[in-house]
Amino acid sequence: MVASSSTCLPSWVPLLPWCRHLYSQQACRQRLNQGHRLEYAKAGIRVNAIAPAGIETDMYESFVKDDAEKRKAFENMHPVGRVGQPEEIASALSGYVQPVRRL
Repeated sequence: MVASSSTCLPSWVPLLPWCRHLYSQQACRQRLNQGHRLEYAKAGIRVNAIAPAGIETDMYESFVKDDAEKRKAFENMHPVGRVGQPEEIASALSGYVQPVRRL
């Protein structure tokens, strides 16, 4: 099982009013993931989650297209100073879907 989700920073609430709903969704995903990890570990099944923030997709571009302030805010929420690329998420996921690996 691989879960993917997004997150927003609390300082964004005035900028992205719909973001406060994502806080509860993110918390639910994290708890669900934690519960599944504990439950399925007994059967030898690992459960992981990748939770990226801003990813440069068509949806992202439509959201920030004419707003330099929003674009800069998304970039600033990342320690590397830019939003992620879809290829980076695909690369992270590929490690989880490879043939059986033992830790």
